[in-house]
Amino acid sequence: MGGGELIGSNKSNKSRRDIGRLVLPGQQLMITGLIGMVHAGVPGDTRDKKFEKDVITGLISLILLAITANSKRPMYGYQIAQQMKGERKSDIELKQGTIYPVLRTMEKKGLLKSEIKASESGPPRKYYHITRKGRKKLKMWTETWNRTKRFTDLILEGKTNGRR
Repeated sequence: MGGGELIGSNKSNKSRRDIGRLVLPGQQLMITGLIGMVHAGVPGDTRDKKFEKDVITGLISLILLAITANSKRPMYGYQIAQQMKGERKSDIELKQGTIYPVLRTMEKKGLLKSEIKASESGPPRKYYHITRKGRKKLKMWTETWNRTKRFTDLILEGKTNGRR
Protein backbone atom coordinates (compact mmCIF):
# COMPACT_ATOMS: atom_id res chain seq x y z
CA MET A 1 0.00 0.00 0.00
CA GLY A 2 1.34 3.43 -0.74
CA GLY A 3 0.50 6.76 -2.22
CA GLY A 4 -1.15 8.28 0.85
CA GLU A 5 -0.49 11.75 2.10
CA LEU A 6 -1.43 13.92 5.02
CA ILE A 7 -3.10 17.14 3.96
CA GLY A 8 -3.56 19.89 6.51
CA SER A 9 -4.68 23.05 4.81
CA ASN A 10 -7.82 25.13 4.76
CA LYS A 11 -7.47 26.62 1.29
CA SER A 12 -10.10 28.04 -1.04
CA ASN A 13 -13.72 27.32 -0.19
CA LYS A 14 -13.43 24.29 2.10
CA SER A 15 -15.72 24.32 5.09
CA ARG A 16 -14.16 25.32 8.40
CA ARG A 17 -14.55 21.80 9.79
CA ASP A 18 -12.64 20.33 6.83
CA ILE A 19 -9.17 21.56 7.81
CA GLY A 20 -7.36 18.33 7.07
CA ARG A 21 -7.65 14.95 5.47
CA LEU A 22 -5.60 11.81 5.65
CA VAL A 23 -5.74 10.49 2.13
CA LEU A 24 -5.33 6.75 1.70
CA PRO A 25 -5.27 5.04 -1.69
CA GLY A 26 -8.88 5.00 -2.84
CA GLN A 27 -10.31 6.64 0.27
CA GLN A 28 -10.19 9.76 2.41
CA LEU A 29 -10.11 9.85 6.18
CA MET A 30 -11.30 13.13 7.62
CA ILE A 31 -8.94 12.98 10.60
CA THR A 32 -9.28 16.58 11.72
CA GLY A 33 -12.96 17.00 10.91
CA LEU A 34 -13.99 16.87 14.55
CA ILE A 35 -11.06 18.98 15.60
CA GLY A 36 -11.98 21.69 13.08
CA MET A 37 -14.92 22.74 15.19
CA VAL A 38 -12.45 23.63 17.95
CA HIS A 39 -9.92 25.53 15.88
CA ALA A 40 -9.90 26.23 12.17
CA GLY A 41 -6.82 28.43 12.04
CA VAL A 42 -8.65 31.72 11.69
CA PRO A 43 -7.05 34.58 13.63
CA GLY A 44 -9.05 35.34 16.75
CA ASP A 45 -10.31 31.76 17.17
CA THR A 46 -9.74 30.17 20.54
CA ARG A 47 -8.60 26.66 21.21
CA ASP A 48 -9.87 24.14 23.68
CA LYS A 49 -6.61 22.26 24.13
CA LYS A 50 -8.11 19.70 26.52
CA PHE A 51 -10.80 18.80 23.98
CA GLU A 52 -8.19 18.63 21.20
CA LYS A 53 -6.06 16.33 23.34
CA ASP A 54 -9.02 14.08 24.14
CA VAL A 55 -9.99 13.79 20.48
CA ILE A 56 -6.42 13.12 19.31
CA THR A 57 -5.88 10.58 22.10
CA GLY A 58 -8.80 8.62 20.68
CA LEU A 59 -7.44 8.87 17.13
CA ILE A 60 -3.68 8.49 17.57
CA SER A 61 -3.62 4.74 16.90
CA LEU A 62 -5.63 5.21 13.71
CA ILE A 63 -3.34 8.03 12.59
CA LEU A 64 -0.16 6.03 13.29
CA LEU A 65 -1.46 2.96 11.47
CA ALA A 66 -2.43 5.08 8.47
CA ILE A 67 0.98 6.75 8.32
CA THR A 68 2.82 3.43 8.46
CA ALA A 69 0.44 1.90 5.89
CA ASN A 70 1.10 4.78 3.50
CA SER A 71 4.86 4.54 3.78
CA LYS A 72 6.74 2.57 1.14
CA ARG A 73 9.39 1.63 3.70
CA PRO A 74 9.66 1.24 7.48
CA MET A 75 9.85 4.50 9.43
CA TYR A 76 11.40 5.43 12.76
CA GLY A 77 9.61 7.54 15.36
CA TYR A 78 10.97 10.92 14.30
CA GLN A 79 9.96 10.30 10.67
CA ILE A 80 6.46 9.33 11.78
CA ALA A 81 6.24 12.45 13.96
CA GLN A 82 7.27 14.61 10.98
CA GLN A 83 4.39 13.15 8.96
CA MET A 84 2.02 14.25 11.70
CA LYS A 85 3.16 17.89 11.71
CA GLY A 86 0.71 20.40 10.37
CA GLU A 87 1.62 22.95 7.74
CA ARG A 88 0.53 25.92 9.84
CA LYS A 89 1.18 27.03 13.37
CA SER A 90 -2.57 26.79 13.99
CA ASP A 91 -2.74 23.06 13.18
CA ILE A 92 -3.05 20.45 15.89
CA GLU A 93 0.28 19.84 17.57
CA LEU A 94 1.44 16.53 18.97
CA LYS A 95 4.59 16.17 20.98
CA GLN A 96 6.91 13.61 19.46
CA GLY A 97 7.22 11.76 22.77
CA THR A 98 3.49 11.00 22.86
CA ILE A 99 3.68 8.59 19.92
CA TYR A 100 6.27 6.17 21.33
CA PRO A 101 4.08 4.51 23.98
CA VAL A 102 1.34 4.05 21.36
CA LEU A 103 3.82 2.56 18.86
CA ARG A 104 5.02 0.09 21.52
CA THR A 105 1.45 -0.87 22.45
CA MET A 106 0.51 -1.43 18.80
CA GLU A 107 3.63 -3.55 18.35
CA LYS A 108 2.66 -5.69 21.37
CA LYS A 109 -0.80 -6.17 19.81
CA GLY A 110 0.77 -7.30 16.53
CA LEU A 111 -0.42 -4.30 14.51
CA LEU A 112 3.13 -3.08 13.86
CA LYS A 113 6.50 -4.79 13.68
CA SER A 114 9.81 -3.11 14.38
CA GLU A 115 13.43 -3.63 13.54
CA ILE A 116 16.39 -1.89 15.11
CA LYS A 117 18.94 -0.61 12.59
CA ALA A 118 22.23 1.22 13.01
CA SER A 119 22.21 4.93 12.30
CA GLU A 120 24.98 6.89 10.60
CA SER A 121 24.32 9.92 12.79
CA GLY A 122 23.61 8.68 16.29
CA PRO A 123 22.23 5.73 18.23
CA PRO A 124 20.42 2.84 16.52
CA ARG A 125 16.86 3.54 15.42
CA LYS A 126 13.74 1.45 15.75
CA TYR A 127 11.93 1.24 12.40
CA TYR A 128 8.22 0.39 12.31
CA HIS A 129 6.09 -1.13 9.57
CA ILE A 130 2.46 -2.21 9.53
CA THR A 131 1.60 -5.92 9.66
CA ARG A 132 -1.19 -7.78 7.86
CA LYS A 133 -3.15 -7.71 11.13
CA GLY A 134 -2.49 -3.96 11.34
CA ARG A 135 -3.87 -3.43 7.81
CA LYS A 136 -7.05 -5.32 8.72
CA LYS A 137 -7.42 -3.25 11.88
CA LEU A 138 -6.79 -0.04 9.90
CA LYS A 139 -9.58 -0.95 7.49
CA MET A 140 -11.95 -1.62 10.41
CA TRP A 141 -10.98 1.58 12.26
CA THR A 142 -11.26 3.64 9.05
CA GLU A 143 -14.83 2.41 8.56
CA THR A 144 -15.62 3.21 12.20
CA TRP A 145 -14.08 6.68 11.86
CA ASN A 146 -16.09 7.40 8.70
CA ARG A 147 -19.37 6.35 10.38
CA THR A 148 -18.51 8.40 13.48
CA LYS A 149 -17.65 11.46 11.42
CA ARG A 150 -20.85 11.23 9.37
CA PHE A 151 -22.93 10.89 12.55
CA THR A 152 -21.14 13.79 14.25
CA ASP A 153 -21.49 16.02 11.19
CA LEU A 154 -25.24 15.36 11.08
CA ILE A 155 -25.58 16.29 14.75
CA LEU A 156 -23.46 19.43 14.34
CA GLU A 157 -25.57 20.46 11.34
CA GLY A 158 -28.76 20.03 13.39
CA LYS A 159 -29.95 17.03 11.42
CA THR A 160 -31.20 14.87 14.26
CA ASN A 161 -34.09 12.42 14.68
CA GLY A 162 -34.03 11.55 11.01
CA ARG A 163 -34.57 15.15 9.86
CA ARG A 164 -32.57 16.23 6.83
